[in-house]
Amino acid sequence: MKLHEHFFVLHQTFRATEVKAGLPALASALDCSERNVAVLLEKMADAGWIQWTASRGRGRFSTLLFLLTPQQVRLRVLSDMLSAGDLEKLVPTLDPLERSTLASNLIEIFRRSYIDSEKRKLQLPLFRPLLSFNPATVFLRVERHIDSQVFSRLTEFDQSLNRLAPGLAHHWESDSTFTRWDFWIRPNIACHDGSELTVEAIRRSVLRLRDGPGISKTLFSHLHEVELCGSRQLAFHLTTPDTLWAHRLSAVNASIVPFEYGGKFPAAPVGTGPFSISYRGEERLTLSAFRHYYRERALLDEIDLLILPPETEMPFDLQFGIRRDGSALTERLSKLFNGCIYLIFNPQRGVFSDNSNRFSLVDLLRTELNTPPFDRVCTPAHGLLPGWEHLDPASGRPLNVGNNVTLRIASSPRPLPMLLAEVAQRRLQQLGMTVEVTTIEDHHKASLDRSWMDETDVYICSEILSDNRDYGCYEWLAEDSEFRHWLSPHDRQSLDRALLSSQQLTDRDERVRLYEDICKGLVRSGSIVPIAHERIEVEAGDHVGGISRLANGFVPFAELWIRRDRVAAGSRSG
Repeated sequence: MKLHEHFFVLHQTFRATEVKAGLPALASALDCSERNVAVLLEKMADAGWIQWTASRGRGRFSTLLFLLTPQQVRLRVLSDMLSAGDLEKLVPTLDPLERSTLASNLIEIFRRSYIDSEKRKLQLPLFRPLLSFNPATVFLRVERHIDSQVFSRLTEFDQSLNRLAPGLAHHWESDSTFTRWDFWIRPNIACHDGSELTVEAIRRSVLRLRDGPGISKTLFSHLHEVELCGSRQLAFHLTTPDTLWAHRLSAVNASIVPFEYGGKFPAAPVGTGPFSISYRGEERLTLSAFRHYYRERALLDEIDLLILPPETEMPFDLQFGIRRDGSALTERLSKLFNGCIYLIFNPQRGVFSDNSNRFSLVDLLRTELNTPPFDRVCTPAHGLLPGWEHLDPASGRPLNVGNNVTLRIASSPRPLPMLLAEVAQRRLQQLGMTVEVTTIEDHHKASLDRSWMDETDVYICSEILSDNRDYGCYEWLAEDSEFRHWLSPHDRQSLDRALLSSQQLTDRDERVRLYEDICKGLVRSGSIVPIAHERIEVEAGDHVGGISRLANGFVPFAELWIRRDRVAAGSRSG
């Protein structure tokens, strides 16, 4: 039995703040010797849980004063386990009441958590299990962000300069036809296991994108072969001209995996990025700074991502950490995601084969965006990207639904689409419709299973593009996204022809104008109807430095650091 469990037994036995009892009575309550009781009481007193005053002599009673309640002790135990990285040992054993305690006191637990400032370590909460880190198939935001920290790519997108920058390749160039691209690789790039990255490993990794599963498979279908031109040069031969090839290789899905993993992708794969996966369990993922990273070393030593029970869910941000004084947060970043929440409609089924009803439903849902919780986290969308104006404000008409209509609405498993599906169900039921709502889990998207779409009328989902708006637009329109499933064969062919022409344009602004024209056509035809742009906010206490930009909604982990002066101040005041 652990120390805090002995405390709980004593508190439950005597049920009073102050107890007059000697060692024999306490030993009987704990079913142990008086010697052991004395040791336990000393440890509890040292921890600040009790005050024990021993008395000697006939007629005198010792005094046990409980300084903390069992709930307060449990919170301290959780804080200590969190600090030691042992929270995962506790979470599976929690009963419903204890999970509720964890949920309602999460911020306090994190604030009380002591982190050794010399180790430069941060702890962040997650609220669902992590899926595979296979870059070729990853599509969820958290896993994509972790992949961006664990793996490297041949090119990178520089958000501050809004252009491509060197990655594993220090130089690249194409021939005049844009069907051959040569890349020169940096020398002596180390992998997390100490081996050296080879051009053969890069060749295999890129071919996986063409030959393996994943929604990005179509983006690499025109890759004919990869030629090795020496120990540090590769040539990519394409079947069609492609001015975007270097952009394709900057995407997270194009991360270079140094080893060929047959069968199931490993839980902790080896990469070349600024962080390696040093531990992965059911309740914790630890990222450790890679000392031999080919660029600047990460400023933190470790980042613990702690996977907490779903009922503790709060925004994923940096407000948790080592401060104990509860001081106000001093850093906040906010931005609208590239992309939007949108609706797509099954043209083969009933009510929404009529375009006017599609726009009318969106108008109906749009009235909810000015009410909580939508007003805090999103803004109405008039196009597929912020700043685009593609919706005709006069397009909406009253919904014409008829009688005895049953409607099936599906949503992606993200909070806002699920909430909008519930709102749509309530509003349409008020119009006399029978509405069934389902959530399409992530494994359907990962496996490219589209069978559920045949029996669905409306799908509410969200698309978050990369910060590289040029390639992000192309990537979303060209990959195997759900909206393509409900396009007519003629419309799919028209879309593919337009995208093929875009990858032959050398001017970025001209490409973006073409993407906007494509999206405008999709919106005006009712193929995709945008409803809201999501807003991401990241908050941090003043002990966390490096909060200067958001990459795809997350702060790059390699730029974070601990302000030791403020850590010390927080510790003294806690």
